[in-house]
Amino acid sequence: MSQLAVMVFEDKPGAINWLTRSNGALGGQVPIMLCKTEIGAKQVRRVL
Repeated sequence: MSQLAVMVFEDKPGAINWLTRSNGALGGQVPIMLCKTEIGAKQVRRVL
């Protein structure tokens, strides 16, 4: 997932920032925490 985020944000710091902060598009949840489950990871990929 982190590789996809780096591709989207075009830099590692931006990707890390996005992955580690709550996200309104994900119901206020933190993307990296959602990646613990397959369903959560799918939600994160969809938003990315």
